[in-house]
Amino acid sequence: MRSPTGAGTRTATAATTVTRCVGATCAGRRAAGEAGRTANAGLRLCQACLDRLSTELRRLPELYEACGRRLDGGAQDALRPRTSGGPLRGMPFNVQAAEARTEILTVLGSWAGAVAEKRGVAAPRREVLPLRVFLGRHLAWLAAHDAAGDFCGEVARLARRARRVADPEVRRRLPIGGCAEPDCSGSLTAVVGPGQPRTPAVISCDRDPGHRWLGHEWLQLSDRLRGTASAGGGP
Repeated sequence: MRSPTGAGTRTATAATTVTRCVGATCAGRRAAGEAGRTANAGLRLCQACLDRLSTELRRLPELYEACGRRLDGGAQDALRPRTSGGPLRGMPFNVQAAEARTEILTVLGSWAGAVAEKRGVAAPRREVLPLRVFLGRHLAWLAAHDAAGDFCGEVARLARRARRVADPEVRRRLPIGGCAEPDCSGSLTAVVGPGQPRTPAVISCDRDPGHRWLGHEWLQLSDRLRGTASAGGGP
């Protein structure tokens, strides 16, 4: 984890002169040999990276709770005996789930503390939901800050790790069709678990990682896809 304390000492004044996005989605595009996007005016993130950051930050409390449901050893590949504290000796304990939860709380707490100090506001309670709400309230300020890329990357990493821990089962990938987001040429793929053949765990776009929906958002996405097909003259 890169500490936000040092990053917080940097000013946001240089953000207005930056034209290339430093967000997680654009970093992935550059790693794949594609061009990054231009940052929004006054920010260091493009709209796609800002949307992805907002979405993943909003979902962290849900992922935190999902990892909590794995603490009793729900993920078989992460079972290890715990010798002190918590369950009795020899009882299963999911170390990866515990570490993912600790990291979410620690990283969000560090960023919230840095924001509170630099903006002269009261810090929230050190709990995941209040921290998420606080950081969401200051998201525009963070997106204009020199540390925007660090914050965006860390939130993406937290969400990615928590998703792997919370839902580790073997899955099938099923093509759905074109992306529902406007002006996106990507294709959507649903990842389906063996115990939930009718409800995707996640739907993602192969063009833009920010275009991603969780299983409980499937109905809403289906409506959007039907609307897109109708607008395009589809069935």
